[in-house]
Amino acid sequence: SEDFEGRVMLLDFWLTSCIGCIGATPKLNRLQARFRDRGFSIVSFNQDPGEEAEVLRFMEERQIRYPVIMDSEDPSIAERFGVFAFPAEILVGRDGKIYAAHRRPATEEQLAREIEALLGSGSGDQIAVQTDTGRAEVDPVVSQCVPSRATCS
Repeated sequence: SEDFEGRVMLLDFWLTSCIGCIGATPKLNRLQARFRDRGFSIVSFNQDPGEEAEVLRFMEERQIRYPVIMDSEDPSIAERFGVFAFPAEILVGRDGKIYAAHRRPATEEQLAREIEALLGSGSGDQIAVQTDTGRAEVDPVVSQCVPSRATCS
């Protein structure tokens, strides 16, 4: 979407029944508040298809302050990003490339460092690595590489 063009994005994948997902919402609210005015946004993809009322109740109770999308496409957006366990967090640079993929909850401090690096650098090319599937962008503290060509479209 044009609303997010040129922004550093954190894509959050979660379920209402996931303990780690529930625990992550305060951290994500704080990161959104801290970096929003510097070109950072969170978009959250809920994985509870058909449970819109439950998700809305959860969002109110947890005071979620970032957009939540019901991920009901086939294949799901999570599947297109290779996410099959929750929670998962994917950090995307202003250039649309994936720079970090956390397959378990990252600490707030770790995400803040990664966000700060991407906001400061513009592109994050200083953290590029090469994989057998093509060029991927990752933070050195992330153990998994995700191909840059992964998209949501």
